[in-house]
Amino acid sequence: MAILIVTLLALGLSMKSNQWYDYYALHKSLGVLAILAIFLRLIWRMLYPWESSTKGSKREKIVKWAHRCLLGLLTLMPMAGMLASGFGGHGIALFSLQLIPSNYDEKGQAMPFDVTLMDFGYQAHEIIGYLIITLLSLHIVAALKHHFLDKDNTLKRMLGIQ
Repeated sequence: MAILIVTLLALGLSMKSNQWYDYYALHKSLGVLAILAIFLRLIWRMLYPWESSTKGSKREKIVKWAHRCLLGLLTLMPMAGMLASGFGGHGIALFSLQLIPSNYDEKGQAMPFDVTLMDFGYQAHEIIGYLIITLLSLHIVAALKHHFLDKDNTLKRMLGIQ
């Protein structure tokens, strides 16, 4: 899931800064896959709660809060993108499978269903993206700290190689 999220973030930033409109379909399809993966992750987390090595400590509360924020933002991010795309008239597809149809005029221009919801979705999608980048950076720094300074198995456990 981490590779998918980092790919989506990098692709999203690249598309915006370079105006790579050809990659929007790929970005949206990967976003649909991401929300499915995130929902599976949420179910997994409910069935198998995170085990802490520092039960009851202030650090455990901070770590749990950070994980919940990250999962919450990862859930909201594709939803905001789908809100923007769907209400913007661009539709939502999973590769070639059209989930929500596009709304194009005879000239091929997208006809928004609701400009206010489209704008809200785009703004939320962008802001949440930067929040995810910030939390993800902290998450990576913390994992590296555990591995190199604390010399514990946290990073190995995260990577599934314990």
